[in-house]
Amino acid sequence: GALEGGALLTTLARWAAVRCARRFVRAPQRPPRAVMQALSRSGSLGGGVPRSGSLSTGKGKALTDALFQRTLSDIIKGMRSRAADLEPYVAQCIAEIRQEAAHPEPSTKAVAVQKAAYLHTMGYDQSELSFRVVEVLSLPRFSHKRVGAVAACSIFHSGTEVMLLITNLLKKELVSSNGLETSLALDVLARVATPDLARDLTPDVLALLSAARAATRKKACMVLYRFFRQYPESVRPAFKRLAERLEDGDEGVVGAAVSVIAELALHDPKAYLPLAPLLYRLLSEVKNAWTTIKIVKLFGLLCPHEPRLGKKLADVLASIIQTTPAVSLQFECIKTATVGVQRNTQLIQLCVHTLSERFVSSTDANLKYLGLTALSNLLGSHPEAVAAQSDTIFACLDDVDPTIQRRALTLCCGMARRATMTDTLERLAHHAETAAAGFAADVVGAALELGARDKYALLDDHAHYARTLARLARSSAPHAAQCSQLAAQMVDVAVRFAEARPAAVDAAAAIVGDAQLLQEVCAEGGTAGRASVLRAAAWIVGEYAPAALQLAVDAGGSPVQVAAATLEKLLQPLAGKLPGDVQGAYAFATLKVLLAARVAAEKATIGAGDATESVDMLGAFVGAHARPLWESARDPETQD
Repeated sequence: GALEGGALLTTLARWAAVRCARRFVRAPQRPPRAVMQALSRSGSLGGGVPRSGSLSTGKGKALTDALFQRTLSDIIKGMRSRAADLEPYVAQCIAEIRQEAAHPEPSTKAVAVQKAAYLHTMGYDQSELSFRVVEVLSLPRFSHKRVGAVAACSIFHSGTEVMLLITNLLKKELVSSNGLETSLALDVLARVATPDLARDLTPDVLALLSAARAATRKKACMVLYRFFRQYPESVRPAFKRLAERLEDGDEGVVGAAVSVIAELALHDPKAYLPLAPLLYRLLSEVKNAWTTIKIVKLFGLLCPHEPRLGKKLADVLASIIQTTPAVSLQFECIKTATVGVQRNTQLIQLCVHTLSERFVSSTDANLKYLGLTALSNLLGSHPEAVAAQSDTIFACLDDVDPTIQRRALTLCCGMARRATMTDTLERLAHHAETAAAGFAADVVGAALELGARDKYALLDDHAHYARTLARLARSSAPHAAQCSQLAAQMVDVAVRFAEARPAAVDAAAAIVGDAQLLQEVCAEGGTAGRASVLRAAAWIVGEYAPAALQLAVDAGGSPVQVAAATLEKLLQPLAGKLPGDVQGAYAFATLKVLLAARVAAEKATIGAGDATESVDMLGAFVGAHARPLWESARDPETQD
C-alpha cells in the first residue's frame, strides 16, 4: 500500500483506463482501498501537504476530479432516494454542475452537460449552460459530441442566443466524411433549427439528399420539413430535389419523402398535383404499409382539386380495401374514397359494407368508433347506403362504451327518413326503457328532437308518435327539463293533428292512471318534472274525450264503458295527493269526460232511456268519489 509519486500516478492511470475505456461519461466504481489509503497518505484527500511527485500536478488533479465526479446515475438514484427533501439535493447538484461545466477536462465537462440535460428535462431550467453545451458539441471525440447533441436538443430553443455559434460547426459536420457526425448534425437540426439556421444550411442539407448512405438521405428529407416550416422560402429551390427522392432505391427514403410532401400538401394541395402520376405508380409498387397510407392520404388531399384522379384511383382503392390485412391502410383508403370518389356508387357501397363488417362489428372499441365516424361522414352524400346498415348501427346503442353509444345515437338520428321514422322511434323508445339512466336521457332527447324536426315533417304516423311520447313519459329515462318537453309535445301533437287525437287520448289515459307515476309525482311534491306530464295528459283526456268516445261508437262499442274506465283512472285515491295544479287538471278532465259521455250516449244506437240511466250511474260514481277526493284540495279551483 505504500505507493508514492510516479508509482501512485501510474497505478491510478491504469485502473481508470480499465474502468473508463468504454464509458467515458460514466464514472468508475470507487477506487480500491489500497488506492484510497495511498491518496490519503499523499495528502490528495486532505490532511497534509502532498509529497513530492504526488498528485499535486494539474494532470493529477484533473484525474482525481474525474474519478470522484458525481455521475448521472448517481443523481438519478439520489433523486429517487430523497423524495422528501428533493429540492436541496437538486440545488446542490446544480451547483456542482456549474463548477464541473467550466472544468478544462473534456470528460468532466461532458458529464456535467449530460447531467444538466437530464435535470432540464425534469423541469429544472439549465439554459445558463447553453454555451457549455456548444463547447461539448465542438469537442473532437464523437462520444462527447453525442452528449452535446442530446443536451442541445433538450436545452436549446428559438430564443437561445448561442444558436448563432453552431452554424459553422454544423456546416462542417454536414460535409464530414464521418457518417456518424453527419447523422448527429442532422439530428440536432431536426430539433433546434431556426429560420437563420434553415436559411444558411439548406444547400448543405440538399446536398445530403444524394448521400451514399440511405440513413443519411432519409434524415435529410425529414430535416427539410423542419427547414420548410422555419424558412418557407426554401421550399421552391428544394422541391425538385425532394421529389427526386420519390424514386429512390431505398423504401425508407421514399417513405420519408412522401411524409414530407404529405405534410406540405396540407397547406397548398394544388401545388403538388404534378406529382400525381409518380405517386400513383408508387401506390402499386410500395410494399410498406405506412408509406402507402401516406400516399393514400396525399391523394385524399389532391382529389378535390382534380376530379379525374377519383376515376383513376377507384380500382386501386377497391383492390387495397379488399386485399390488405392492415386495418389502418384499409381505413385510410375508405376515407380517401369518401372524399374524392363519391360518384362511384360501387366503391362507396364497398366502403360502407367494409366499415360495417370490419369496423362497426369489431370487438375493438377504437375500430368501432372509427367505423361509426366514417359512416357519419358518408351520411350526407350516401344516406341510402348508410341506412342499409341500420341494424348494425342500432346494435351499438347497447355497447358498454358511452362514447360509442352517443356516436351511434347521433348516426341513428342522422339517417332517419320519413319512410323509416316509425321504426326509428320504436327502437329509440325501446332503448330509452332499457338503457342506463344517463344514456337513456340522451335517447329521450334524441327522440324528441327527431320527432319535432321541421314541425313534425318527418312523421308519417302521428298517432304512433303520440303513443311513443306517452311511452317515453312513463319510463324513468327523462329528466325534469325533458318532462316539460314531453308534455309540450303531447299537447302540440294532439292539437295539430286531428287523426292522432283518439290515440293521444288513449295514451294520455294510460298516463293519468299509472299508479307508479303518480306515486313518484306525489313523492316529488312539486309542479315541475313529471307533474307537468300528468297535467298535460289530464288536459288531453278531458279536451278530446269526445273524439275518443266517438271512435268507440264507430267501432260498435259503448261510450259509457269507455268513459267509466277513464273516470276510474281520474278518480283513484292517489289523485288526492297530487300537487294542486295537477288535481285541478284531473277535476276538469273528470267533468269534461262525464259531459262527453252523456253527449255520446245520446247519439249512440241505444235508446234514450238507457243512455240517461247509464250516464246517471256515471254521475253517481263521480259524485261518490270526487267529493271525498277533492273537498280538502289545496287548490281553490279544484275545490270549486
